[in-house]
Amino acid sequence: MDLTNDNITEKFDFRYYIRLCRRYWYWFVISVVLCGGIGVFYALSTVPVYQVVANILISDEDSSRPSNAMSELASQFSAGNMMGGTNSVDDEINVVRSHSNLRQTVKDLGLNTGYTVTRFRVFDRDVADKTPVVMTCDPAIADTLGCYIGFKVVVNKEHKVSIKAKANDKTVIADVKDKPFPVTLSTPYGDFVFDKTKYLKKGKGVKMTVGFSSYDASAEGLAESVSIYIPSKRANIISFAVHSPHSQYAQRILNTIIDNYNISGINEKRKKDQKTADFVAERLASISKDLNLSEEDIEHYKRSNKLTDVGADASKWMSRSTTLESQIMNAETELHLLEMTRDFINEPGNEWQLIPALNVNAAVPVDAYNGLLLQRMQLQNTARGENAILKKLDEQISALRDNLKKSLHKAYENASVRLHDLRVQAGESKAQLSKFPEYERQFGNIKRQQAIKEELYLYLLKKQEETSIALANSMPRAKIVDEAYALSEPVNLSKKKLVVIALSIGLIIPVVLIFLFDKLKNKFDTIGELERLTPVPVLGEVCKKTDAGSPLVVKSVGGSTSVAELFRLIRSNLQFILGNTGSKVVLLTSTISGEGKSFISINLASSFAVLGKKVLLMGLDIRNPKLAEYLELSLTDGFTSYIANENITLDSIIQHDVLEKNLDIIVAGPIPPNPSELLQSERVDDLFARLRTVYDYIIIDSAPVGMVSDTFSLVRVADATVYVTRANYTTTKEIGFLNKLYAGKRLPKLSVVLNGTKTAAGYGYGYGEKSGK
Repeated sequence: MDLTNDNITEKFDFRYYIRLCRRYWYWFVISVVLCGGIGVFYALSTVPVYQVVANILISDEDSSRPSNAMSELASQFSAGNMMGGTNSVDDEINVVRSHSNLRQTVKDLGLNTGYTVTRFRVFDRDVADKTPVVMTCDPAIADTLGCYIGFKVVVNKEHKVSIKAKANDKTVIADVKDKPFPVTLSTPYGDFVFDKTKYLKKGKGVKMTVGFSSYDASAEGLAESVSIYIPSKRANIISFAVHSPHSQYAQRILNTIIDNYNISGINEKRKKDQKTADFVAERLASISKDLNLSEEDIEHYKRSNKLTDVGADASKWMSRSTTLESQIMNAETELHLLEMTRDFINEPGNEWQLIPALNVNAAVPVDAYNGLLLQRMQLQNTARGENAILKKLDEQISALRDNLKKSLHKAYENASVRLHDLRVQAGESKAQLSKFPEYERQFGNIKRQQAIKEELYLYLLKKQEETSIALANSMPRAKIVDEAYALSEPVNLSKKKLVVIALSIGLIIPVVLIFLFDKLKNKFDTIGELERLTPVPVLGEVCKKTDAGSPLVVKSVGGSTSVAELFRLIRSNLQFILGNTGSKVVLLTSTISGEGKSFISINLASSFAVLGKKVLLMGLDIRNPKLAEYLELSLTDGFTSYIANENITLDSIIQHDVLEKNLDIIVAGPIPPNPSELLQSERVDDLFARLRTVYDYIIIDSAPVGMVSDTFSLVRVADATVYVTRANYTTTKEIGFLNKLYAGKRLPKLSVVLNGTKTAAGYGYGYGEKSGK
């Protein structure tokens, strides 16, 4: 089983991160203060932005126009009515947002000139129509300008002005300094005049920027800032919306856009009506002249033929002949309409089409048939799949279509017979009329021409009056439902919300940084972090602080200092691991040098000695012996001398009662040329067998296992292993090496100690840095 730190699965430890947050509490203070300050500064420099809205209703132009029978018939068969809808306002919304309409708005309000005042030497604020300095120029410049011109305006307290002009914020095109108002600035594009307004206070200076662009460029910017949309497809309403810190200024913009749209529409209508009026006047003059000629012809004809009245018989036959001619004409018309209707309904492609309302014979159920077809069209728009009502309606239409065909056929035959009878009767009347003079017929022709021209003349007179009324009462197509108004609440965040968000960010940033710092760092500094990295039992920790005196040996390990208490805790945990089975040899090692292995060995041995136990501390880091140097012991024969030389006795290498009573020490001795072979000697086993009979505990300060293999040679004589790590020194990679040793059971009864922590956490009741006793 691989128990390296890379493979240790752990749940998210909220308590651990809460402890980390409490540990770095000052991060939160700094972050909240900084973010809160930034939030307050931003809130003070931020102005509220309001949404300004307006609504207009697009009316139907045709509803206000006079209608006649032909126009009504055409409207009934229009595409809009056939689809069951009204005219769409999509075209009108394109007209409203058209470049020409927005360009005219820019020109009317001067939106191509923008004014911003610098506040607090940092922020620029748009001042709209409350600018302390105003710039004017020839309108022709904005029509032809092909770039953006920015003017940096600085007015001192004496109201002397300095102006620098740049084209596209790059090339300086004009520059004046300390000039009194008004100032004329000459540029390659034309002259610009700057003057102060009532908003420039006496004794106050100002620093501002004036931006000038063409009408076309500003219209493009206006199109992006103003939202024009249809709120509902079922309504003929167009809505406008714009966000601005200057609500009144934005209201004027929206109202001007609507006014320009209405003015443009009125002008278009007037042009159309004027053309109609001119055409009607021209035709009236022509028809009036023709009508006069026709009346003169009638007068001349009667005078030349001495006609006043026709006899009673002539009147009778003429009246009858006229009546018959009218009846024949009506019969022919009826027959023709029946034929057209019959051909229309028999055409395969017109099976589901509406039959034109041609006023055919009342016996033919055309209206009923068209009514069913209209119901089918409306139902078909909403029906899905196999609709039972639609299918039933199709059956009714098919049955009525068959009945209609039969009715048309019968009506056609009846009309043909009637027409034939009328023609026979007309022949008889003509035979009677042939007895009358030829001039009577000629008179009738002249009279008919006069009647046609008179009717046309009266129609044109009526049309002329209608056009005159339309010209005098031209109304805009857009009816203003809501003039531009500002919503009461700003759309951007309020100052309070900005500060709250900034403070929230100030609390979140340290949490994120702590989490990332914890995940990215390759070292640890608390016993809690060590326990999360390894499954090896942790005996305890040792803080950096020691009492005055030796920096290596804790003064009075048996005393009441916090470090002494920590060593007593480690001693108790180690006794629990050793048990009561005669285990007494404890091997101390680490991964690399510098982790405090010798410090822990010395003080742990002292801790056992103060219990009255017979303790032996052995320095077996024979490649780099440091124990004698740390304890300032005299250089005598040591472990290597005893193993290598059989003449040296055990008593000669043991130094008694060092540091504490009952604490003996065996130093490493001279560095041998063959450390590994020396540690594998049988004399080593014999030595530990003798020592076990003398001492209660044997503490071995061995070499780091991550550097040499000497420690593994001592495993056979050890009962337990204490692995020393150091806070902010031992890396997580080295803990991974420890986990591998633990998983492979390479060291007996392995446990770990954390050395060099920052604080001395008081263990037990009433323990702190000093007990005070």
